[in-house]
Amino acid sequence: VIMLREPMDWASLTWTTPTPEPGRAAPRAGGTAVVISGGMPIGNGDTAALLFPLTKPLTTKGEFALERGVHLYVSMASAMASDSSLMPLGIVSITTEPPISTGSRFRQTLHLTNATASVTTSEGQVSAWVDAASKRVLVHVRRASGLPPFTSVNASVHSLRPASRFR
Repeated sequence: VIMLREPMDWASLTWTTPTPEPGRAAPRAGGTAVVISGGMPIGNGDTAALLFPLTKPLTTKGEFALERGVHLYVSMASAMASDSSLMPLGIVSITTEPPISTGSRFRQTLHLTNATASVTTSEGQVSAWVDAASKRVLVHVRRASGLPPFTSVNASVHSLRPASRFR
């Protein structure tokens, strides 16, 4: 039993510097897999996502490239492989101009009280959560107060499902 003299704040977890990505490459059949190590998980028991910022572009070997921005790696418990491992569905990318992920005063926070994760900088904020009823991943993008609107805000989806399932 561990006794604490002062209560800890378990309401949130915040990182004040972005994690360089990819964190490492993991060996797998047919090559190596990119491993994202600076993400924060959100989910509702069926739909799960990993929110992670990129401060510089990330190119995967022959698959696709991710721009600077905030990204969500999405999977579902009902999308299962024959070995019972969760199958990734895709990556949702949120990019803005100017890029949120490269602003100063960086904060990436996992909010345990409302099951959201956010990336906040001097440029603005991207918050994400999974709606318990609809199983949808929801994203809210907000510009920092006192600044003009973003020049552009884009959302794109990159499928991680193989183009050809069986050969």
